[in-house]
Amino acid sequence: FGCTLVFCANTQNVGGQINVNYTAPKELLKYEKNAAGTEYKVIGYNAGFPATELEIPDTHADENGKSLPVTEIGDKAFYYSTKFTSLKIGKNIKKIGTSAFNGCNTIQGTLTLPSGLTSIGSSAFSGCSALKGTINLTTNLTSLGTYAFSNCNNLSGTVTIPSTLKSIGSYTFNNCANITSVTIPSSITSIGNYAFYGCTKLTKIDFNAEISKAFSSSSNVFTNAGQDSGGVALIFGDHVATIQDYMFYSSSANTTIKSISFSNTLTDIGEYAFYYCKGSFELNLPTSLSTIKKYAFCYSNVSGDLIIPNSVETIGDRAFAACVGLNGKVTLSNILDKVDDVVFYQCSNILEIEIPQSVKTIGASSFYQCTSLGQLTLPSKLTSIGNHAFYECSNIKGQLTLPSTLTTIGDSTFYGCVGITGQLNLPSSLTSIGDYAFQNCSGISGELVIPSTVGQLTRSNFSGTGISSVVIEEGFEYLDYVSYSAGRIMHYGVFESCSNLTTVSLPNSLKQISSYTFYECPITYTTSNNLKYFGNSSNPYLCLIEAVNKNSKTYTINSNCKVIGSYAFYSCRELTSITFPEGVKAISHNVIPFTLPPTDLSSVTIPSTVIYMPRLCETYNLLSTLKLTIKSGIVYEQIDRDYFYDSFGERTRVITIEVLTSCMSGHTNTYLNDTTKFTKSSTTIGGKAYTVFTKK
Repeated sequence: FGCTLVFCANTQNVGGQINVNYTAPKELLKYEKNAAGTEYKVIGYNAGFPATELEIPDTHADENGKSLPVTEIGDKAFYYSTKFTSLKIGKNIKKIGTSAFNGCNTIQGTLTLPSGLTSIGSSAFSGCSALKGTINLTTNLTSLGTYAFSNCNNLSGTVTIPSTLKSIGSYTFNNCANITSVTIPSSITSIGNYAFYGCTKLTKIDFNAEISKAFSSSSNVFTNAGQDSGGVALIFGDHVATIQDYMFYSSSANTTIKSISFSNTLTDIGEYAFYYCKGSFELNLPTSLSTIKKYAFCYSNVSGDLIIPNSVETIGDRAFAACVGLNGKVTLSNILDKVDDVVFYQCSNILEIEIPQSVKTIGASSFYQCTSLGQLTLPSKLTSIGNHAFYECSNIKGQLTLPSTLTTIGDSTFYGCVGITGQLNLPSSLTSIGDYAFQNCSGISGELVIPSTVGQLTRSNFSGTGISSVVIEEGFEYLDYVSYSAGRIMHYGVFESCSNLTTVSLPNSLKQISSYTFYECPITYTTSNNLKYFGNSSNPYLCLIEAVNKNSKTYTINSNCKVIGSYAFYSCRELTSITFPEGVKAISHNVIPFTLPPTDLSSVTIPSTVIYMPRLCETYNLLSTLKLTIKSGIVYEQIDRDYFYDSFGERTRVITIEVLTSCMSGHTNTYLNDTTKFTKSSTTIGGKAYTVFTKK
């Protein structure tokens, strides 16, 4: 027998079971009347109603058949529904609730919002990825929630934020990848994190809002803007006085800018405001600008010339660091008194920099590795140049003129500036020249005069230069720094490897020098009794540098010698005794031999004329008891066993310390505090307090 089943309208097939008592819904939407009974809210839909087109009506009839306006779409009314393919919203809707259409990724076509709409809730259209066309926000809109249009990646055209809004929430247009233009009015005072993140096809942002709160590195408001459009044009309106910190910050160089237009109302550009923005854009900064904060354009592709207007008082550190697109002239504001640290660090294509006469300080690494910089004129009132300021600016050409007001040159300031040529004239105002300051400036030539005001030079200050003569003025005291590390001497000769240096004149005021000060320089030394000296025309024996023959058991030091250089007896392993003659005033660091295997050194005598003696030996390894005899005099460091610093834990012996009359020490120590041997009194020398120990 064949038969046909026919289901009536009041049947329902649920999981294969037939429900004959089912009543099909009469309409698609579910409504809720307000308490006053004057209007309706759509709160959901009947899933069983056979419809794929979603239309929110203008009105809905109540139980009495009276038509009332439909003014609201409730929270989650159509949350993650995939039933509908189109959407039409009635003209009376004023509010669209939170997540009302969240996840409705099958709704296609153009989204048209009613003109009376005042509120769009959080995530209202989030994930409606098939919606197309322009987002036309109405002029009555007063509230726009977070994530409202997040991931609506097929919406396109211009987004114009109405002036009725005061804020744009976090993620509001996040990943709306096809919108091309955004207009932000002056009414906006805050923008949430990731508000326009991933809007990669933006070509223009018309920004006229004065944002009251700074952003942070995690805000990512416009990150990736312009990435797929060839760059975005930024236009700042008259209401923008401050571009807030991190506004266009990009941590991965994905925000692409093709141009920036500033208004003449702009006064401040915030920290990291355009950090790591790629593209290629010139900067025409307005004359109203007063402050460019740190990292403002760091790693961005600012190009061409750069003029900092004369209204700018402060440029923060790293403001233009690594802007390799700058390939012309940089002109700084004539009211700047300081070029801050690292401002133009690694701007390797800058050709010329105009530093105004107002500048008194050039900060550390300001022009570090600006390798194309071809001309440098320092301002006449400059007092300080920081560490690495012109490090490896290898293209600077011609003679370097240092102003007469300059007091400080930092570490590695002109390191590797091989294009600097001619004689270097150091002004008498100088008080400090940092380590490696002119190292490898091979074009510097002629005579170099070190003014007495400098006081000391320590590490490779002029090593590798082309100087032929050195004159150090009277009053100068300290040359060179030498240390021992990992089994070897670490030397940083002040004039090391100056291959043209043949003559030296040292001052009688000198207290410290080392055998490495003029290492690998073709200087003619004075030699006497297997010892090497140099000094000046009146005393060629001023400084003992080193032993020529290192196998002697004892050495006779010239009576005219005043200074014993650091490591003078290094590797003299046969040495048994040393007597420094009366007249020696300074014994530099570690003159006693570093000895492996052990030495038989048993006697060291310090004359009464010594006024400077830091540490006699870096380490020692003695076979016999060492007797240290100190005659009357001033000794600046510890008078104790710390004179013989055992840094390697090698075998040591008891040291007998004998003070013949009295001595002075600036440190507390156990030996001299023995009240059975010494009486104590105090004195001050050069502003420093000393204890006088007099033998009983």
